[in-house]
Amino acid sequence: MTDLPVLVLLAAGRSTRYGQPKQLAPLGPGGASLMAYTLVDGFRSGFGRAVVITSRDLRPRLEAHLASKLGANLPIDWCHQDLDDLPDDLSHLASRRRKPWGTGHAVLSAADQLSAPFAVANADDWYGPEAWAALARWLQRPPPEGCSAATVGYPMEATLSPSGGVSRGLIEADPSGQVRRVVELMEVRRGGAGGMLGIDPEGRQIRVPAGTPASMNLWGFHPCVLPLLREGFRSFLTERGSDDSTEYALSTAVDRLLEDGALSLHLLSHGRRWFGVTHMQDTEGVQARLEALHREGTYSTPLKDSLPALRS
Repeated sequence: MTDLPVLVLLAAGRSTRYGQPKQLAPLGPGGASLMAYTLVDGFRSGFGRAVVITSRDLRPRLEAHLASKLGANLPIDWCHQDLDDLPDDLSHLASRRRKPWGTGHAVLSAADQLSAPFAVANADDWYGPEAWAALARWLQRPPPEGCSAATVGYPMEATLSPSGGVSRGLIEADPSGQVRRVVELMEVRRGGAGGMLGIDPEGRQIRVPAGTPASMNLWGFHPCVLPLLREGFRSFLTERGSDDSTEYALSTAVDRLLEDGALSLHLLSHGRRWFGVTHMQDTEGVQARLEALHREGTYSTPLKDSLPALRS
């Protein structure tokens, strides 16, 4: 019997633009965070357990929050993203670092707990039950030859914030759904005539047409990706580890693996609905959307009644 896939939640971010930990923001009608809703959607879609990657100081608050909103016996393992979790010969770089090394390093922090296929998602985004169901189906199929991965794509214009620019992964894929590139854009916002504007990795402003698929950091991986990410992280540290402004972003790491031919990436076009909180001004809109989902019956009140029977 194939192991059930694992849901990995990235919950170590500092939420500098939001002003407080987004992972704990009480956004649902009963005060649940978006992280709690993601766990409900993941477990209902067939994920067997979750791994939450966070900081040591935030973990007790996250554990208490999830226990109060979903119950205390969930199949969740915890992992810390530590600044000094580096290769021995590059450990000196930790002394000058002040912020997390990025989402690619976060996944490596949990590598010892990832022997089964796994999904990776942000703890402060809502991705929609249909996206989770599609990703769970993909992860439970026999893996194709070579190392492969999947990402759920969303129309980029449906992922913007009315309160300011956001970071998004621009997906370039062929008609069959094979992804050629994932380009990390900064400060993406509407730019008139139905299009958008963003800043590419070289600092250039580019126009993004409406309908362009965006990666919202919702990924499906097989364990074969872990040594590839580890090698990429070593290269990142060697080349840029002394620059505290840079991060080993998962989307950039995947794009490098695509360029090298070490990984194939399939686009799942099941991203229909997404929302999240980047800026504090986004809070009211997210609360209204969660209230509507409860009214229409997508979730029960209290939220823990939405969970399937689980093995703790």
